[in-house]
Amino acid sequence: MCDRPASAHDEPRGLSVYDAGGNFVTILGPAPGGATLAQGCAHAARSVAQYARAQR
Repeated sequence: MCDRPASAHDEPRGLSVYDAGGNFVTILGPAPGGATLAQGCAHAARSVAQYARAQR
């Protein structure tokens, strides 16, 4: 557990994808190093949208 606020983290953030059965599928690419929290969140949203479109 980490006691720092999200905005204080400077390491890349990525998203893990799991299927309906709880099995790991993949990791969506992390935001570039040095990205702000807002930039990281925007990158995550774009990654999720791109992944969802590819699953159709």
